[in-house]
Amino acid sequence: MYDVIVIGGGAAGISSAISAGRLGAKVLILEKNKKLGKKLYATGNGKCNLANEDASIEKKYSSWDETYVSFLDKVFHGNPTDKLSDFVHSLGVGTYSKNGYIYPMANQASAVVWAMVDELSRIGAEIVTDTAVTGLTEDSDYVHVTTDSKTYMGKSVILACGGKSYAALGGSDMGYTLAKSLDIKLTDIQQALCPIMTDKDLSIAAGVRVMANAALYVDYVCVDTEQGELQITDYGLTGIMIFNLSSCAGKALRQKKDTWLSIDLAPQLEKQMVRKILSAATGRTCLGFLNGIINDKLARLILKECNIDDKKKTNSLTESEISRLLDALKAYRVTVTGLKDYDQAQVCSGGICLSEINADTMGLKKYNNIYVAGELADIDGKCGGYNLTFAILSGIKAGVSAYAYN
Repeated sequence: MYDVIVIGGGAAGISSAISAGRLGAKVLILEKNKKLGKKLYATGNGKCNLANEDASIEKKYSSWDETYVSFLDKVFHGNPTDKLSDFVHSLGVGTYSKNGYIYPMANQASAVVWAMVDELSRIGAEIVTDTAVTGLTEDSDYVHVTTDSKTYMGKSVILACGGKSYAALGGSDMGYTLAKSLDIKLTDIQQALCPIMTDKDLSIAAGVRVMANAALYVDYVCVDTEQGELQITDYGLTGIMIFNLSSCAGKALRQKKDTWLSIDLAPQLEKQMVRKILSAATGRTCLGFLNGIINDKLARLILKECNIDDKKKTNSLTESEISRLLDALKAYRVTVTGLKDYDQAQVCSGGICLSEINADTMGLKKYNNIYVAGELADIDGKCGGYNLTFAILSGIKAGVSAYAYN
């Protein structure tokens, strides 16, 4: 018999177990991987971007539920960056800020995972790994958690199972299956923080990286913008800036809305300056002119798009051709046709409907003793520590609430 059973040994699950155990709860963690924190080890390319000093919820998180900002305000109940840092410091892990991004002093995700596991040991939490939960049943007093080997009983349960992203690191649909078995409503589930596929053959410029600005349009309305390094692939576009637009783009596609990107491939230059450079390139080929501004492979892609010969001299361009070149350079348009699969997605968008969750406790409204934490809820954040912040802080709230139920 346990006070709190946590299903899932990722950031949300470990945080909830620690917060409940620190209050005196007898805690059990059930994890289907062979070790805890498998996804956490890979966070921030192994450096573990914990949080971000820019805590603007509306711009950094998304959900199918339009009330997600007020939901997160209740979950965080204050400055999320400060709360996240306080928790990490309480584990004995120092942090520092670089350009607003919060990292562990060691620059290693393993430092955070090891500190968490040490704390679980200190509070006496029991850990069972390499075991999958197959079912949940609830009676008036307890929750019965069935695994592939035995059944455990707990006074309360926390669902911190994560989502389908990164199957190689343990992602699965187990949490969604358990939620459905409890008659809990789910929103559409889709990939997020992942590459975007487009309607155009970009293979001529595959491998090119360029600093760019991108605007996401949905039914002719600009809904989001990003800037940073853009990476071109044979199937479409990738890079952090593209990841940050993928959740919104995916939702629009599911709603069968026209979805496209307008990309400024030379954000450092205004159109007028490009014209000035063109005027100075008299006698050069169009490829030579563009290569003075962008990568030659990208220049070939644009010229092909504009149906202009690489070797054509700049002084023989018509005004119509010049306009096409400038538009392609400063507002290159690609239609979004899809997202890369879950194996290339850092997180999932969608999950348990926020209307099913009490934001003050992270408890399921239909049950007195079942709680939710992390990615399983219909909240996803952009790159920069936002998903980890939500996972840990929602886990802490769920752990405290689960203990209070006892």
